[in-house]
Amino acid sequence: MKNQRHKPDILVLIASISVILPFVILSFYNHPQNDDYIVAVQSQIQGVAETTISWYKAWTPRYFAVATLSLSPLVFGSFFAYKFTAALTIGLIILSLYLFVHELTITSLERRVAALMALIITALYLFK
Repeated sequence: MKNQRHKPDILVLIASISVILPFVILSFYNHPQNDDYIVAVQSQIQGVAETTISWYKAWTPRYFAVATLSLSPLVFGSFFAYKFTAALTIGLIILSLYLFVHELTITSLERRVAALMALIITALYLFK
């Protein structure tokens, strides 16, 4: 009887992973664009903090995006590590959604259900 109860969870898990997996695979074909190179060179010359402040004042007032650009693996000369940033971002989205759902439903849902909900929300977000 217990296996029958978890069968829909397994089907939803497989469906969620099958939606997320192509995005993770495609993330390894990620290539830097001209803005990434410009910020990387500026960060190497001026330093990460100074570059973040100058981009914040001159171009865009988004703290996290500017700081992320200034700390890109390209700053440290690693083109290979740059390809992992999109996959890492997807993983961090899943983790943050799991923590969010788990905190909201800490008394009412099991951890596996909260993890499943995080995967579903991530799949819906990526698939749109």
